[in-house]
Amino acid sequence: MGKLNEVIDETWESFERVISATELFAEMAQMRARSQFRQEDVGLLVMYAAEFARERARGEKRGVRVELSMEENVKGRRVPLEPRIFRRALDEVLSNAVKYTPDGRAAHVRVWLEESWLAVETRDEGIGVPADKLEKVFDPFFSLEDFHQHVSSQYKFKGGGIGMGLTLARLALESHGGTLKLESVEGQGTTVTMRLPLKAAV
Repeated sequence: MGKLNEVIDETWESFERVISATELFAEMAQMRARSQFRQEDVGLLVMYAAEFARERARGEKRGVRVELSMEENVKGRRVPLEPRIFRRALDEVLSNAVKYTPDGRAAHVRVWLEESWLAVETRDEGIGVPADKLEKVFDPFFSLEDFHQHVSSQYKFKGGGIGMGLTLARLALESHGGTLKLESVEGQGTTVTMRLPLKAAV
């Protein structure tokens, strides 16, 4: 019964993530002008997201470190955004970093200012993405996992997901006038760089 309960819990969690993702897609589609975003402390949002990833990794008994570095001038810096949507983008990118990084290695998060942008980079020491699949990872429902070995927890090594994480994250950044760029070397790891404009578009 223990294994069955675990499968049921993971299936239900996956179902809840599908519902949540659907709601966010609808919300992004209906978003008004970016001038209506709230001024939010991005440093705090990234800190909370990194700690959440650490807690989830520990909960799955993963030996993956989540290390955070932040430039001093980022601390307390407020940027116009919708906090729920941006935080979901952070969570999706960080869960991928943990999921594809073997135990004993790390996911590194760096935050800095770059001219008129605030940048958040997540670099993992994971298995990387094959060159021919770099653009496919943004396709809805695409997954790198072998479904024969699929598990639903998004923090287990090569664990399952709904195949919407990076799709949602990129759309979330674009809805804020920002960008999301992915670079990867198979066998060495993946770097995801998110950029947010420091000022809302008029």
